[in-house]
Amino acid sequence: MNEQPPPSPAVVHGEAGTQEGPPPKQNSGIFIGIFLLFLGILVGLAINKTALLSNIRIPYLSATPTPTLLPTPTATLSRAEPKDWKTYADSTKGISFKYPENYSYVTLSNGVVMFLKNTTTDYENCKKDINLEGTPEFMNTTCWTKTVFNFSGGESLSKSEYDNKDLNPKIFTDSLGRSWATYVIQGETLNFDAYIAVNNKYYLIGFQSGLGNILEKPAQAQIFFNQILSTFKFIGQPIVTPAASYTCPPSGYVDCMPILTPEKQAACSGAAMAWYKANCPNFKGGAL
Repeated sequence: MNEQPPPSPAVVHGEAGTQEGPPPKQNSGIFIGIFLLFLGILVGLAINKTALLSNIRIPYLSATPTPTLLPTPTATLSRAEPKDWKTYADSTKGISFKYPENYSYVTLSNGVVMFLKNTTTDYENCKKDINLEGTPEFMNTTCWTKTVFNFSGGESLSKSEYDNKDLNPKIFTDSLGRSWATYVIQGETLNFDAYIAVNNKYYLIGFQSGLGNILEKPAQAQIFFNQILSTFKFIGQPIVTPAASYTCPPSGYVDCMPILTPEKQAACSGAAMAWYKANCPNFKGGAL
């Protein structure tokens, strides 16, 4: 048999000439391009995420955060002395204070001063109904149902009466730098009592919210009456209230619920409570 010669290498004919060897692998270049494109997308997303995170403020990450304290409305309103308010003055009691310019007042026979809005018909109607004071019908009049607040009076206290005031008051420093020990007592209305010591003399000032539902919340009443305290002045003779204004309760308890009359409000005021503590050995407190 004749032996066959070995196969010759593949020959590729083209315009560039003749090339020997296996054909080139073109798929690897496509894979490399796809990989680089995917890598570029990942890098772009990472950069964009970093930029977004840099704009987000996460609180309390620093070891020693510095909080920003904003002034509260309570602090501003409490100490500001209103410029446009009118002045109430009583030379007999030796006091004066300012009250809102859109209020007017009537004075009851027992000395309680009732403040109503004069921008409505409330004040005019109250003046017409004041002759009903002391009758059951009076509690249905505008004077009783629309009063915004009452000034129940002020008293000069002895040192022992001042020291017998209730514990844990809210201390308020007014625009004149004076410190008041204040209490808000929740009942059918809000009683607001303020104690102050001036030149070794001791005083108790009493206010009450009315049934006009404007000062129905303790915090709201505190702000409003603190404003009045900032305008409070002692004029002429010091405040004096005769001891006969109060009598010791036989049972040891004072009936303070419900508070329906000005007389009952006065008997349950902070001034009355201070007097009971100082003068009534059997005094146990107010019955609510």
